[in-house]
Amino acid sequence: MACCVAVGCSNRSDRKDLSFYRFPKDPERRTLWVQAVCRRNWNPTDYSRICSKHFISGQKSNNPLSPDYVPSLFAHTPTAERRVKKREAVDSEEPTKKSRTKSNQTEIISAATALLDLSGTGPNSGTADDNDQGEEVDLYEEEVCQADLPGEEETGVEAQTDLSGADIDTLSSAVQKLTSEKQLLTDQLKIMDLSEESFKDNDEKTKVYTGLPTFVSLMTVMDLIMPCLRKPNSALSPFHKCLLTLMKLRLNVSMLYLSYVFRVHYSTVAKTFSDVITFLNIKLVPSTVFWPERDQIRSTMPQLFKATYPDCVSILDCFEVLTEGPSYLETKTINSSHYKSHNTMKYLISVTPQGLINFISKGWAGRTSDRLVTESCGYLNNLAPGDAVLANKGFNIEDIVALRGARLIVPVITKGVKQLPHGEITESKKLLSVRINMDRALGNLKQKYPILQSTFPIKFLLTDQAVKMSTLDKIMRVTCGLCNICDSVMPCN
Repeated sequence: MACCVAVGCSNRSDRKDLSFYRFPKDPERRTLWVQAVCRRNWNPTDYSRICSKHFISGQKSNNPLSPDYVPSLFAHTPTAERRVKKREAVDSEEPTKKSRTKSNQTEIISAATALLDLSGTGPNSGTADDNDQGEEVDLYEEEVCQADLPGEEETGVEAQTDLSGADIDTLSSAVQKLTSEKQLLTDQLKIMDLSEESFKDNDEKTKVYTGLPTFVSLMTVMDLIMPCLRKPNSALSPFHKCLLTLMKLRLNVSMLYLSYVFRVHYSTVAKTFSDVITFLNIKLVPSTVFWPERDQIRSTMPQLFKATYPDCVSILDCFEVLTEGPSYLETKTINSSHYKSHNTMKYLISVTPQGLINFISKGWAGRTSDRLVTESCGYLNNLAPGDAVLANKGFNIEDIVALRGARLIVPVITKGVKQLPHGEITESKKLLSVRINMDRALGNLKQKYPILQSTFPIKFLLTDQAVKMSTLDKIMRVTCGLCNICDSVMPCN
């Protein structure tokens, strides 16, 4: 069956000089042939043939790099109906286009013929080998048969413009301005980006948002609670849940602000913060806030302590945080602090000579005495015979510390004393020179996590019956554990 009719070839004469080719059996190459033919709205069948007039060199090639790998020359004239539709589309979309001349088509064919000659596959080349497959590079759809594009040949028009040089300059300056604005917005977006990728290799950003020194330490904390953070159908990823909680501790921003930053509802932020604080209290605090062995304390003790108090294992003090006042007058009186003149919660904190927080008690009402807190919080259970404890003069606990075989070292009380002996003055100076490290540790805790400087609402004082702790107790313990991960403020020597 003469397939020239099937594929719309107008060269029905001189068929003796033509070669007819069956469509390839190879699926990929067959697809390319069918695409080339179907661009003319022809529908070849399995029995169709195509003549050599549709190939630039007059014969097909099996080389994928050759323009004759598929048929590309078609002189089909559109039907009257298609011609009307094309004319309407041209009139409505591109009224300024003009018809392409036949010389342009001739130049394209000449260029393709020259390319065949250079590649050794054209009719003038003596080294043509149609069976040479070469390198199997699929360049057909972009480089082969540029003269066969339907958008240009069927419409028969090409673009032109009436813009002047001044108009072009104006458009160029507008494009440059938009490009610079786009770059500026992109840089601003990178700064505000809170994705996990934006924190990698950016320890400064990690420190600003979380207080932790490096991204590695942040991922270490997150890995501890990762199994607890994975919940189906959650609005936040595990990384963003952990980041949200640390940002609340570090920046002391409101829950409403975090809901806008992470694009979730206020209740979701509050629930996420409560859950993650609970997980950190369970997983992080036991591994970071602990009482070290005596040998470890003495082997890494700073030189100043070795020269003054080599048996010291703890520097003791109380830490108070502000809370809202309860409505009941009796409760308000109990929570009122002597020192702060405000409703507070009191926590007993112990620090090693190295600056490690090794004990944190539960919260007590602000008016509770330091002695009662020390007796009841379980701190004394960590002392062993021979230990030395440094404390402030407000701690009247020398007798209960002595029951554990340890000794309490406090500054000399100077009230009502006109002149101290020289030995006591020297001892007081020596004690103050080392006890100032406790003030550094507590100051670092407040500075690193400013949430401890705020006034906590009453709901944070409600006790969680599962762990017998309030949310404020968990926050205090977690912030102490996070500080232990960071660099110590104590001098090494």
